[in-house]
Amino acid sequence: MRYLGFVLFILGLHVHRAVAQTCQVCPAGKYKAISGNVACTVCPMDTYYALSGATSANSCATCGANAISGNGSTSSAACSCKAGYTRVSGLCQACDTGKYKTSAGDGVCTSCLGFASTASTASTSADSCQCNAGYTGAATSCSACAAGSWKSTTGSATCTGCVNSRTTLASAATDISACECPAGSSGANGDGTCTACASGTFKAVSGAAVCTACAAQSSSPPSSTSDLACLCVPGYFGAAGGPCNPCGAGTYKDTTAGSTCTVCPSSKYYAGTAASSPSQCTACTPDSTSGAGSTAASDCKCTAGFYTFPFVNATSTTCVPCLAGTFKLYGEGACSLCPSGKYASASGGNAPESCLMCPNNTYSMTNRSQCQNCPANSYA
Repeated sequence: MRYLGFVLFILGLHVHRAVAQTCQVCPAGKYKAISGNVACTVCPMDTYYALSGATSANSCATCGANAISGNGSTSSAACSCKAGYTRVSGLCQACDTGKYKTSAGDGVCTSCLGFASTASTASTSADSCQCNAGYTGAATSCSACAAGSWKSTTGSATCTGCVNSRTTLASAATDISACECPAGSSGANGDGTCTACASGTFKAVSGAAVCTACAAQSSSPPSSTSDLACLCVPGYFGAAGGPCNPCGAGTYKDTTAGSTCTVCPSSKYYAGTAASSPSQCTACTPDSTSGAGSTAASDCKCTAGFYTFPFVNATSTTCVPCLAGTFKLYGEGACSLCPSGKYASASGGNAPESCLMCPNNTYSMTNRSQCQNCPANSYA
């Protein structure tokens, strides 16, 4: 009986050893490169193996560029894009500039808020977002640099103001070259001095362009910003901005204001053009006159009661009074003799009414300068 028990013990020991020494296949996600009674090794991070029985670390496939997985991963599905990357067409691609992704996974990248961006691709934090050039403030609330200022870098720095009276055409300027001389002045873009447009020139827009000359015979004050500031100079007329034409004969213009010329007053004339002062209107000779706007000395005619001597010289402007016994209205020609029976004792008669009736029993002399008594045996 004791022998039988010993035999059964020996047989049980062999059965136990046979069971204990049965070799198991390494499961998926592990490998064993050497023989012996040692444990299988898990595939390292960022790799995976989907089958069992791997005999080499090379059996563990890599997840691919910019993808990660945990130790012992058993499927490509365990591989996910790392922070800063997102899956596109099966591949992990970097988040574009202006976007970020904070954690691993296949989620999409998050865009920075308006007017903010990142310095590079593959950003992993919202802190990577900074205000763009031309904008200032915290990345969560970037505001444009106001007109007249600029900022060339990203970040929260303040905008820099243009100098020397310069400004920018719009807000959000990104470089000092955006600082331009304002209308009415000229100079290269940047930070140099702006030179005011000189008298007689204008510049309607900001920038580096030179000032434009006013139309001929017009002028403008310094720093003019429009051609409408160009007004015709004295002696010339026309609308603001030109063209300007010379004042005609018999007229003048003594200011830059206004668009019309003024006629010379009566008893004066001007034969030329472009008169710039009323003093250029020449006075007619004494005892002669002319209509307003006269253009020549010949327009001056003797006043009533005066005539040119000798009157045959029709262009003469030397006027003498009509002799006693005569009269003359305004204009050219000789003085007229008073009618028979009338007389004018004074010179310079200027109307028929200057001739008076002779008293009773008298008659007018041949020259009509006075009356005589009727001779004996006659009466009037």
